[in-house]
Amino acid sequence: DDAAAAAEPDVQPGSEAWNAALTKLLSRAGFSGKDADIKWRVILASGDRVGPFSCDQLTEWLLRGAAPKGINKQQAGQAAASPGALQLCGILAADYNAQRLPGLKFFKPLSQLVPAVAAGLAYEAVNKHDLQRGLPKPKWNEAPGPGGSTPAAAAAAAAAPPAGAQPGAKGGQQQGGKAG
Repeated sequence: DDAAAAAEPDVQPGSEAWNAALTKLLSRAGFSGKDADIKWRVILASGDRVGPFSCDQLTEWLLRGAAPKGINKQQAGQAAASPGALQLCGILAADYNAQRLPGLKFFKPLSQLVPAVAAGLAYEAVNKHDLQRGLPKPKWNEAPGPGGSTPAAAAAAAAAPPAGAQPGAKGGQQQGGKAG
């Protein structure tokens, strides 16, 4: 489908679309709860877990090459060579606890997050309830699949509100005041 292909920009590391989506992800515009502050944890390609980092620190590192404290030159070089392999987890700063860090299930590779944000995802940060449960919510920050597997999901989601909203919707009550 040409429309679906046109809607999915080529979001490759270093491309204009990648940089725009990464900028959005790391700014308040890119996540739900825009007034919230987020602390980011990162799993490097080596498997090392680093952080927490602020949005500004990750922006400086991932978009401008200025790695934050705690990242050595070798790690910075690996991240620059393969940024999509970095796995990120954003935690609400108010709920961040160094004694209760998120498990692997809460991390998403940048290679999934950035295209998802480019396609309209608003990143939902992990909160203390998620951490206590030990699992993310179902379909948490799901990224579009390669090759356009999201149009079907997007079509299903677009079709769901009109069909699904009516059984419990308030729409029927709006006219109820005049039926008297």
